[in-house]
Amino acid sequence: ASVREPGSPGTPPVREVAASASTAVVRPPRAHTALWLQTPSTVWAPNPDNPPPAPNQPRRPPLMSALAARCPEAVAAALSEDPEAAQLPFVDHSWEPPLCFAARHRCPAIIFNLMLEAGADVEQRDRRGRTALEMLVQTLEEPPPMRAIPNPPAGFNHGPLTTMLEAETAHWRAELTTAVGLLLAAGAQMRPDAWPEGWDIMRLMRSTQ
Repeated sequence: ASVREPGSPGTPPVREVAASASTAVVRPPRAHTALWLQTPSTVWAPNPDNPPPAPNQPRRPPLMSALAARCPEAVAAALSEDPEAAQLPFVDHSWEPPLCFAARHRCPAIIFNLMLEAGADVEQRDRRGRTALEMLVQTLEEPPPMRAIPNPPAGFNHGPLTTMLEAETAHWRAELTTAVGLLLAAGAQMRPDAWPEGWDIMRLMRSTQ
């Protein structure tokens, strides 16, 4: 075997070891490989102008989309395609039961009626341990969704707007109490510690009449 060291006259900067019929050549790493090994933070530093894509969000089931839109026609169509959808929690969305999702989005009473007719379980609870009935009853103490005009002009007549908002509030309260009545009729019950202050079953029953 013969060994030629780098730096000797007439030899390239490579160490070659020749043995019998084969020759092994040991070469230094390439420049870009050395850069990757030595300064990975520089090579792989995130670019603030080109952030990595956000992780894919789970696709909403048709029933969830219909409930989020508060659309009775879309809910009926989703239940027609999948009659068991009202009975099963949304697995990829915190295992939230459809009834609780409807209560959280303040769906109209007709949607609760469609869900109950499809076999929705009134005793299913969300991840905070609340049933749909408990969520709605706790909403009775919350202010209704209101619309307001920011920075109204001087001399603005609030009379028609106030009348419209009062009518919307009355309609929202009626929908809410009707939905509560539907859940009570389906056998839903309140836990003793879930009642808002000043509420009990008698007051709740009177509010739904």
